[in-house]
Amino acid sequence: MPICKKAITGNDISVNISQQTACGLIDANPVFSEVDRVSGKPERTNNYTKSAQVKKGRQARVNVKESETLETTIEFEVNENMVGYLENAFYNDFTTFFDYTATATIDIDNTANTITDSANGFTGLEAGQWVFVSDADSAEIDAKSFYIESKTNDGEIVVTAGQLAAIETGITGTFKATMLRTGDKTKYLTIQRRVKNLNAVADDTDFETQIDALVGSLSLTVPASGILTGSLALTAASIASEKLKITGQTDTAYVQKEVLSSCDAVDTSIWIDFSKTDAGFTTFSMELNNNVQTIQQAGLCTPGAIAAGTLTAGGDLGSIAFEENPLREVYKYNEGERFAITIPLKTPEGNSIYLTVRKALYTEATIPDGDEVIETSGTYDAEEDLYQTTVQLDMNFSHE
Repeated sequence: MPICKKAITGNDISVNISQQTACGLIDANPVFSEVDRVSGKPERTNNYTKSAQVKKGRQARVNVKESETLETTIEFEVNENMVGYLENAFYNDFTTFFDYTATATIDIDNTANTITDSANGFTGLEAGQWVFVSDADSAEIDAKSFYIESKTNDGEIVVTAGQLAAIETGITGTFKATMLRTGDKTKYLTIQRRVKNLNAVADDTDFETQIDALVGSLSLTVPASGILTGSLALTAASIASEKLKITGQTDTAYVQKEVLSSCDAVDTSIWIDFSKTDAGFTTFSMELNNNVQTIQQAGLCTPGAIAAGTLTAGGDLGSIAFEENPLREVYKYNEGERFAITIPLKTPEGNSIYLTVRKALYTEATIPDGDEVIETSGTYDAEEDLYQTTVQLDMNFSHE
């Protein structure tokens, strides 16, 4: 007998997210964005306990429902679309995109470590962020990034020492920047699992919608070779709909972005304390945990409240022990030195993404014995820095 019915596949399932303006309420006419993922989707778990009631006739006792948990874990490969995940995980908003082209008004001074603009065009820049320069008629700044140590005024920024190598005047160039820092602006999300169903009420799709979801944790891994990967864990407070679309909902146009490979997308030298190094770092990972908690309330199966606790962040950092300074990272550990780590990424689309752990401390740093090529293995923990933040993202393109 021929098989005439087709089973669905994983390609018939999608996960879509929309930001909420307020807790407890889906926005009117919500706009959803599809999540790039390798695996994972919203899961609804019913938690039961077995009744202890004495039974006659030896038959099985009743299972009694205690609660429901609404959890989502997404595994993904890193591409430009991940910046949306970071915005939700960082509990903050991007700064206004800075895009300024100066015409022969830029001067640079490697003695004072300054970039000045006689037209006072640096209004949108601030201390502590990266600025990316392109289309400049000076090789000293063209196609380079600069960390802003301080801002004198709207016409002058002071960059990290050693980033400028000359004194030049009358330079033309384009400056771009936008920044995202971990903060305390809770990002409530509506998360929707869509499954193909030819008997569905609308669009041949079942729409299970969970609301008041918070990003509990985010992880990113930059391996020595291969594809950059990450994961995103969310916890929701309640179910808004099991099958039906939300009235007025629409989707953003999905744009496919290419994934990042360690050999192509990562600079051979990362930045330590905002200065480029030749340390030969091999691997990097970061786990950011918002410590999301839920509280059960009598009369409800789903949680009665959801909130984020104190942020924690940390991970691993590996580096080659070059003979010029093989114990560099071990000395940081021995001396309890705090340092900033910046991972510079270049996307296949030609854009820059810099991820910075602003204040890290090694909790472990060791080198192995034996006759193999030695790699220092370090584990770090992150702390709040002078800007009252922990992790920062800088880019040369706008996130909308």
